[in-house]
Amino acid sequence: MKKLVLIIAGLTIASTLYATAPMREGPYPRVVIPSPLMQDTTNPLKLRFNYLYEFAQIAGFCAQWQLDDPDSADHGGMIEAESGELWDVIQTDNTLEAIWVWARYGELTGDTGRFSDNIEKAWFYCENFPAWEEEGDPGKDYYRAHNCAWGLAAEERYRAVYNDEGWTWYRDSCAEFIKSHPLGTTWNIDRFVKGWCAGWLYHYGVQMDDAEARDSACSFADTLLGWIDNMTPRYALTDEAWAMSAGTVVWGISNSAFQRDTLRGKEWIEVNGPYLDTFQEWKKVDYFSWDNAWNVAYANGHGAMYDISHDETYDRHHRWLTHKLLSYDTDNDGGIMATTQDADTTDMSWVSAYLCMMGLDRLIEKVYDYDAGALELVGICDGDQIEPGTRMDLVAVVSNYGRALLSNVKVTLSGDAWGSATSDLPFLGMDTITLVTDWLVPDSAVLTLALSHPQDEDHANDTLIVRLNKAAGVLEKQIASLPLRLEVKSLTNSSCRISYAFPYGSKGKLVLYDVLGSRIKQEHLKDPEGQLMWDLSDVSPSVYFLHLKVGERTTCERFILLR
Repeated sequence: MKKLVLIIAGLTIASTLYATAPMREGPYPRVVIPSPLMQDTTNPLKLRFNYLYEFAQIAGFCAQWQLDDPDSADHGGMIEAESGELWDVIQTDNTLEAIWVWARYGELTGDTGRFSDNIEKAWFYCENFPAWEEEGDPGKDYYRAHNCAWGLAAEERYRAVYNDEGWTWYRDSCAEFIKSHPLGTTWNIDRFVKGWCAGWLYHYGVQMDDAEARDSACSFADTLLGWIDNMTPRYALTDEAWAMSAGTVVWGISNSAFQRDTLRGKEWIEVNGPYLDTFQEWKKVDYFSWDNAWNVAYANGHGAMYDISHDETYDRHHRWLTHKLLSYDTDNDGGIMATTQDADTTDMSWVSAYLCMMGLDRLIEKVYDYDAGALELVGICDGDQIEPGTRMDLVAVVSNYGRALLSNVKVTLSGDAWGSATSDLPFLGMDTITLVTDWLVPDSAVLTLALSHPQDEDHANDTLIVRLNKAAGVLEKQIASLPLRLEVKSLTNSSCRISYAFPYGSKGKLVLYDVLGSRIKQEHLKDPEGQLMWDLSDVSPSVYFLHLKVGERTTCERFILLR
């Protein structure tokens, strides 16, 4: 057992630290308790977030709950919760998760110094309490294996960002433990962790050119696939326990066996993918009922299926779940609770780190130096029905999505209400601006919030359109009816010119796939219409498919590259 001594306002409190106990096997009664979070019927996809801001908030939240006591063996470890029954628990997996988050923050923002001290302290703790020596009875290896998979993830990200190979021995020790301690499939927690290990062990095997690691990972995945078939996907892909769910299994097989054989993955997902749960409300179980952690894992599973299948349905499920979970940060401190039943004063560092890796990270596709964006009109969502004659202020929230300061950003509201202002936005800054006071709500309204700045590099987030009352849904239908245009021109053996067009106010991207469905190249489009030249000199001769993706709509052009 690990011990932690906290000094708070001169009071010394000694507490026993312990790993979270596993839940027993078997079915659990579904006793749903109404919760304000669960009862919120707002479509999460209508919510806008500055993903980099949210990521930075979670990184800061984790730093707040790192133990900083050089006299303690637990120095540098991550405290699990800001309050509640897990407030005095420190564990290696939590700490490795934080290392991943802090290193990735440095990679995204270019600021590798902000959390470098936190990372150094965290490695101190993880060396004192190695992942492969964590708690658990003999033969009950799920927790040690879970920690070791996080060890692979943390070391890989840390090394890539800081170019420091000082912890490769830790990584290799984690890999050896996972290879030599395969988990079974009888117990659901073993299955979930087996999937988690399969994905990270395969990634390790690719990086290190370790055929044994890759083969072991795919063997884990094959065992899980056999179990899913035997138990039927309808049951197997809607299972939850502890801090994981069936989404973790799907993520694991998608990042191991389906990376090795993409066609096999596409065929499996086409048949079985629809069975993976898309949201699990809270239910009463014997131990910890961590529904937010289950849903982060489901988001991760849907995102992994999108990577293999390129089916936009799974990308949408991932985004829906991530937005839903982000909305649970009701006190705006960066952390979320492990369950919808808890107050926002019991946020957990570990589930918040999960949300960073499994939710936010894949949504942060590119970070620009100069990028201002519209976030919301306070209290109004697109499609809302508001009693005509209601009087309200129209208040805009705008944000800096990029790395650099933006001064004198022009903010304009147009349509059925008019107002303008300018804003100075520091790095990840936000500004709340009242553009119209005492606005009288009509029976139909369209409001357009737009930002402009001469240095802005990404126009996809510059505009927010809100339709109210009778206008709700009208423009959506009009926009959906506008065609997408894509044409490959001037194709040579080393380049091609691409012409495209899509509706203004939408987000578009070009993605190039090979015949196996592997993504070769992609580019996010700043303007809704234009031409661009792609360099294909490093692309092998073959048949390729170029996709223009705008929301849930896609158009495709096939071409053959010759040498």
